[in-house]
Amino acid sequence: MMKRNLLSILVLVVTVGAMAQQQTVSNYEIKLKIKNTENDTVYLANYLGKKLYYYDTAYVDSKGVSVFKGKSIPAGVYAVVTKGPKYFEIVVNEPKIELETSTENFTKFMNVKQSAENKIFYEFITVMVDKRGLQTPLSNQLNDSTISEEKRNELITQIRAIDEEIKVFQKEFDTKYRSKYFTASLLSINFETEIPVEIDSANRYWYYRAHFLERVDFNDDRFVRSPAFHNKIEKYFTSVLPQIPDTICAEAQRIINGIKNEKSDTWKYLVHFITNTFEQSKVMGMDRVLVCMGKTYYCADTPSKAYWMPEDKLKEMCDRINVTEKLLLGEKAPNLILQDSTEKKWVNLHKDIKSKWTVLIFWDPNCGHCKKEIPVIQKFYDENKNTYDISIVAISTELENKDWKKYIRENNLTDWIHISDNPEIHNNPAKYLGVTTLESLNFRHTYDIYTTPQIYILDENKIIKAKKIGAAQLEELFEKMNK
Repeated sequence: MMKRNLLSILVLVVTVGAMAQQQTVSNYEIKLKIKNTENDTVYLANYLGKKLYYYDTAYVDSKGVSVFKGKSIPAGVYAVVTKGPKYFEIVVNEPKIELETSTENFTKFMNVKQSAENKIFYEFITVMVDKRGLQTPLSNQLNDSTISEEKRNELITQIRAIDEEIKVFQKEFDTKYRSKYFTASLLSINFETEIPVEIDSANRYWYYRAHFLERVDFNDDRFVRSPAFHNKIEKYFTSVLPQIPDTICAEAQRIINGIKNEKSDTWKYLVHFITNTFEQSKVMGMDRVLVCMGKTYYCADTPSKAYWMPEDKLKEMCDRINVTEKLLLGEKAPNLILQDSTEKKWVNLHKDIKSKWTVLIFWDPNCGHCKKEIPVIQKFYDENKNTYDISIVAISTELENKDWKKYIRENNLTDWIHISDNPEIHNNPAKYLGVTTLESLNFRHTYDIYTTPQIYILDENKIIKAKKIGAAQLEELFEKMNK
């Protein structure tokens, strides 16, 4: 349970004012005696999910004693941070807490003098550290490829026996304390979900999924103020649930909409975490979750439910979501009507490209990564253009066209369809609107082009089938799509 790394206190951010005042402890006093911190400073940091934020500072006297006190503090898990930085965790759910320990080993030397919650917290930690300590040398031996099969089986049996001891301990701990202490309820959320033997193989996953979050109380903000909550939610949304955007979004809405208070820390954390996680996902198509979350919780109402976001940042986000929505897999690609490299002929993506497949490439002739990817795309095209009936439409994002035309000639890309704008069109858009559209002239925004190269694959109806992929993926993707 103890963590060894922590960002410098200097980067911790004060968030207390924004925290919903649910499940708070009044007139609290946290008294600490920590060996090796004499005449120094200690910090109290609060969790929100897995991250720590600065909460308060206390000065240590010559005997190593420091005190945090105040009228009110949100209940949950906190970290006491000493120089190094090193820290240990405590559960704040009682008005009076008194602990003694040493920076040499916070867990080993922990003496809980006053606090029932922390007494069982460290009882649990101590047993788990001891049990895992017994498993570590066994696991190390198991990784030795020279051991005999008999020895390997013996080690596996020993490791499994300790696993069973842990399960028995957790069950006994849960039975003894969960009805009395928040700490026990919190620790129990990361116990492994056990599937009854009578559940048949066809329904084991569905049982596991249905019961995975059953110990989490989403209407109790004390849970979200701990890393255990984050770990549970992250595993559920990225590992337990099938990585299908509609499934993820439906589950997110089911859980979030079941929270009674939209101003609670839990509500805010879930909305932000799920949106941010799938916005950053490297899995193609997961931006549908971003759009779903954005349309539901950020951009649907005025004022927005995302009360914590500054107005300018919210507008920026909603603009991005509106762009992303038009570029989702299964949507018809926004039309492009731009001049070709002769600067005389206008090419209409929707009307002029008749092939079964279209590969759109947004690139820059002076982009180093583009220069690596373009030859790979060219090789794929030369070997497969007839097999799959492919057209390549390459859109230069560089406004000045001199280098663009030179690159096309020197690299023999003349059988691609090359289109772009130029300074004249860019500076005088109204003059050309009878031929093209603002959507086409603003293609960098329309297609969310902030880096190059970017590749989209469209079918014969110009439906987006793949996007933002690497050149090396073209072969595999076309094989799959052709099937």
